[in-house]
Amino acid sequence: MQRLVSVQDMTQHLSHYINNVEHGMEIILTRKGKPIVKMVPLEGPLTKKREAHKRLMLLMEKGITLTGDPHSFTRDELHER
Repeated sequence: MQRLVSVQDMTQHLSHYINNVEHGMEIILTRKGKPIVKMVPLEGPLTKKREAHKRLMLLMEKGITLTGDPHSFTRDELHER
């Protein structure tokens, strides 16, 4: 997802926009309405953690088969135990 942000707004709310970029948003800085800079997240620990979380959530949605157990538990079933 991209968002246009003026340089003036960026300077006033820098930490907010850095947090947004850190969580995957792309920001295009504008000066007088013209794009001049694009901020994108770097691959790093937060990105790796986010990807690991996505994989875990997919496994939980599908259900995880335990070794030697023919029953596949869903997230809700595990929560009920």
